[in-house]
Amino acid sequence: MKVNPDIDQYNNLWIQWHRASWAMVKARDKELRQADIPVAEAGAVYFLKYARKPVNPRMLSHFLHRDPQQVSKLLDQMEEEGLVNRVRDPKKRNMVRVMLTPKGEEAYQRLSEASVARIAIFSCLSPEECERLQTCLDKLYHRAVELIRSS
Repeated sequence: MKVNPDIDQYNNLWIQWHRASWAMVKARDKELRQADIPVAEAGAVYFLKYARKPVNPRMLSHFLHRDPQQVSKLLDQMEEEGLVNRVRDPKKRNMVRVMLTPKGEEAYQRLSEASVARIAIFSCLSPEECERLQTCLDKLYHRAVELIRSS
């Protein structure tokens, strides 16, 4: 890997990205606290709501970027709170599906109503800027995953 002579530019970008990310996460955390939904549960509820096919714990683990043990513990907690059910897959008896319950659907409703920060933050960008940002973020994500896998 070549070392870029303008490392200061990359350091400044890293600091700006980290600062913006921190502030956006804090704004979202504040909203979720007001909606009385923990961050990890919010991610799981969104994924379960919008998944195009039946969800199993492994898929949820991948989406949330969490270890399977952490997801299992999260699902235990969410099941105890009545937000999700784990059911055996009728086609693959050794597979478990995770589904939102009516209470989980209510949690999703509260999440949807508490999405003001994301809209307010990204609305300062034009549609073209949003598109460029998404392209850049995808490139950065794939490059970082590539570096992780090559170690």
